[in-house]
Amino acid sequence: MARTDMDDISATMAFNQPSQYHWRHNQKKVMILLDEYDTRMQKSYVNGCRKELTAYGFAFWGKRCGLVRKNATKQEIFMRNETQVLNLLLTTAKADNRILAVYMNGSRTNPNVSKDIFQDYDIVFVVTETRSFIEDKSWIHQFGTILYMQYPDESPDDPGDKDNFYGWLMQFDDGVRIDLHVETVSHAKEFIRNDKLCSILWEKEPFLPSIPPATDVDYHVKKPSHAQFCACINEFWWCSNNLAKGLWREEMPYVQDMANFVVRKQLERMLSWKVGIKTNFQVSVGKSAKYLYRWLDKEEYQAYLNTWFGGNISDAWEAVFRMCHLFDAAVNFVSKELRYEFNEKEGQAALLFLKHVRSLPRNASQIFEKQNEQPGKIPVLKNLEKF
Repeated sequence: MARTDMDDISATMAFNQPSQYHWRHNQKKVMILLDEYDTRMQKSYVNGCRKELTAYGFAFWGKRCGLVRKNATKQEIFMRNETQVLNLLLTTAKADNRILAVYMNGSRTNPNVSKDIFQDYDIVFVVTETRSFIEDKSWIHQFGTILYMQYPDESPDDPGDKDNFYGWLMQFDDGVRIDLHVETVSHAKEFIRNDKLCSILWEKEPFLPSIPPATDVDYHVKKPSHAQFCACINEFWWCSNNLAKGLWREEMPYVQDMANFVVRKQLERMLSWKVGIKTNFQVSVGKSAKYLYRWLDKEEYQAYLNTWFGGNISDAWEAVFRMCHLFDAAVNFVSKELRYEFNEKEGQAALLFLKHVRSLPRNASQIFEKQNEQPGKIPVLKNLEKF
């Protein structure tokens, strides 16, 4: 007899657990058949609404258990929502004696991140051991049809600690992505507190350390020291020298690499510190500073976006100068607010050098035109406007 007080997870497990047992024993996909000739289906046929009831049945069970009709059309394959995915994961964990707890981390536990369809499910199963999961290549298919995936711990460059922590990164055909790991009890106890964006979803018996509610405080912008501030400025202007020579040589791959992974990273840091000052260092700008737009004004953020460039050398020069002016403005803001002094002449000289190199012909035999031939005289830049 069906219980009327059954919660969603228990109801889902009533269907899911027997299916898992059959799947493990027979190593074949399990099909749940809904009897077409029960009372409701017969009445719907008599009353001319059989198609409507059939469609409702697939929609209901699909949303509850992730079922999809055989030969379903694209319109009938819908993306599972968070409740469905977590129910499936928890049901799987509760039915497996090797799994003792489940916890989640990442953006889905961050209260300051808006949920959207591309958020991963970063899930960890705390287990008695990892090897049986690793050796069974088929068990992950119970979570859905995998389009493609990655085994991060099988990398030849970084094999990881498979006996304690192992993962599968999976993209499913309904759009859901699950980054699933298995972790031993001892490893979980040692490291679970290291990530404050962690939420325990289930434990068979309480054994994990108690953790506070998930927070992104570890990712908040940190106030720089005076030394960090000056080092950032020096790195930006010194490496702009590499942009200059790369652009003059028209070596765009080198320029892109230097701009994106070195120089712009200093701009990113400086703008992040500016955001930190404006928010009393109580926010995170996200990975790759993707949330800068929340705190920079519209014009400044657009100026930041305009520092990216494609494969055209002339466009790249313009973007580099935009980067320099935006960086200088941010430096002066941070300097004023934190009362940090810095070497202003460094940036002035670097920008003059950039402008000079841009004006050099491709067949130039020397960088500077010397003022005279007297020993000890320093080559000077001519006809350049002051920064």
